[in-house]
Amino acid sequence: MPDYYEISLSLTKLCNARCEHCCVDASPGSKQRLPLDHIIQLIDAAAQQGIKFIAFTGGEVTLHYVDLLVALEHGQSLGLKNIVVTNAHWGRDQVVAQRVAGDLGRRGTIEVQISADMFHARFIPFANVLRAVHAVSQNGMKPIVMLARIRDDAETESYKRELVSHGIEIVEQPVMPFSGRSQQLSKEKL
Repeated sequence: MPDYYEISLSLTKLCNARCEHCCVDASPGSKQRLPLDHIIQLIDAAAQQGIKFIAFTGGEVTLHYVDLLVALEHGQSLGLKNIVVTNAHWGRDQVVAQRVAGDLGRRGTIEVQISADMFHARFIPFANVLRAVHAVSQNGMKPIVMLARIRDDAETESYKRELVSHGIEIVEQPVMPFSGRSQQLSKEKL
């Protein structure tokens, strides 16, 4: 049996943002997505191989909300620990943030990774991220904010300071121009 503990499933390339650093080329007009029956087959195969954690990502995975919830329930039924990767567009108000976080938590999600940085901020207000983080915490899951960084990035640095002041865990990553739109970023920025 392989010594793998986690896999990621990219369910869709649909996204409500079109970030210039997106390595998967996700966008609002994308029609690419995995059919639900295929998602279920992949989850089954992961469980059979001894996978313990499964991360659901995209694009913006919550844009196919019903499929995501079914996938989370299926993973939970097989004893998998679910992780959701999102841009927190659903944090537009506290009621919606609590509903979404509750839905995720009841379906075996243990961690929600939220992408937030200068690239995402053009599409998703930072206030959405903060509301989503608090809703995730209040529903018993671990929130982690993923910050993509480039040189002289004052905007993301200000987000980092605010997140740290709230005691929110962050992971900082440099932008790596290896695929998708990220390849078009100026080398001087990086």
